[in-house]
Amino acid sequence: MNVSNEHAEFLGKIAVDYYLNKMKLNDITEKYQISRYHLGKYLDEALENGIVEINIHSGSARNFDLELQFKQYFGIKHIFIIKNPLQQNLQNSSVPSFAAKYIQEIINQSKIVGVAFGKTLSQTIAHFDSHIRNDLIFTQFMGENPIHTRDNSMFLVQRLADLYNAQASPMLAPLYVADDATRAGLKMVPGIFEALSNSKECDVILSGIGTADSIINLPQTEEIFPNINLNQVAGVLYGRPYDINGKFLNSILDKTLSYPLTKILDVKRRFGVAEGVNKAPAILGALNGNLFTDLVIDEMLALQVLDLKKRGT
Repeated sequence: MNVSNEHAEFLGKIAVDYYLNKMKLNDITEKYQISRYHLGKYLDEALENGIVEINIHSGSARNFDLELQFKQYFGIKHIFIIKNPLQQNLQNSSVPSFAAKYIQEIINQSKIVGVAFGKTLSQTIAHFDSHIRNDLIFTQFMGENPIHTRDNSMFLVQRLADLYNAQASPMLAPLYVADDATRAGLKMVPGIFEALSNSKECDVILSGIGTADSIINLPQTEEIFPNINLNQVAGVLYGRPYDINGKFLNSILDKTLSYPLTKILDVKRRFGVAEGVNKAPAILGALNGNLFTDLVIDEMLALQVLDLKKRGT
């Protein structure tokens, strides 16, 4: 690279706004106080110095028509729908590999990254390339779901920190604590307090998407989710159940040991990744509630989501 670190960071920011954020040229030139000529020059410079790499992968072909429909139906700007391979199984899915490249571009411009849990998220991180970012922090922003093992957030936080030679901020705590006083006390434990404090500065949050099944068989379900009709649950995100309209069902009596939900939803980039038609109600609810800013899903799942939407489910 023939540019200084400071200039490389400047070129990277412009490239992210142009290629990933899809900002209009006038908006970019105004944001950085540059001319259109210099914008084109900087984008070329980013390519020449390897700050931006444009790769076309036939195995990660996108359905652009479906993406346009999703943008029109749901108003989500950053939606990526990956075509399914001819032989249907998760081993040859292109969703995790595509999502990995996309997420790493976002992480490159971030300082603190919040990490949730999930199988598809874990598979996505398995496709990450190694980087060196000593200034980067990967943090949990909620406790640990006992159902998950190597897909849990504590494991993923450490895995990401190792990949980036970065800092890890884990939370050795359960996801749900029914007693309010106990939950409040746990938030003051040093390690948990540090992770929750880091969460206040998150630039991006990475998360999988759960179905209703992920909470139905939990121990003490009635204590954790009092006065909730589990038949109304379309999906589970950030440990909380929500309905088909994207309304969280436990917002009043929230027993989740977590950074506050309202603050999570204020994070600028909230990334989700999912595959499999069984996730259709969860994805539809999340889209209806504008719960994600960025989403990568597979084509068959997208078609099922549109079908549910058109049928008014």
